[in-house]
Amino acid sequence: VVKCVRLKQHRLRARQMKSAIVEEFNGIRWARAEHMEPFSQLGGGSWQTLPGAQGSMWRVAARMVEGGFGVGFSELEFFRTPDCKGTPVKTNFPNVAPISSGYTSARELGDTTGYSAHFATMGILGVTDAAKAFDGDYSTFWADLDMLGENVDHNPWIGWVGMDMTTQVTDVQCVKFAP
Repeated sequence: VVKCVRLKQHRLRARQMKSAIVEEFNGIRWARAEHMEPFSQLGGGSWQTLPGAQGSMWRVAARMVEGGFGVGFSELEFFRTPDCKGTPVKTNFPNVAPISSGYTSARELGDTTGYSAHFATMGILGVTDAAKAFDGDYSTFWADLDMLGENVDHNPWIGWVGMDMTTQVTDVQCVKFAP
């Protein structure tokens, strides 16, 4: 019996599934695996382990400003203390992996927004993947610009970045971020 699935989707929403189910072959036809609920709100561009234990995945969702191109964070830290003191939860693949709604390439960001200062540190061929929000480097960042075709009136919190801690249940009590 399959109890866990790891998914890695394309970084762009146009090439992602919005939901998925696990099916098993019963000898005659494919049928939904009764012991697994459908998966929804799937991410892109990184591995995601499903189903996750409650408290094993944390994310910050952001709302795109009117007239904006998308959302992004320079740095993001999750803490187990209510005052954000002590050591933040660190990414350490495969046990703790960054996850996101998707991300853009450095070149796509420059072409879309006209901003090019990031080429100096990320390079024109670099990417703004979820790991950049947790790398401790304020000159890199995560950015998701692939929401322009989405219905943001219906779901304004469509851009998000976070951590999948797989089997570690973590009680996040404080979040620090640098936009």
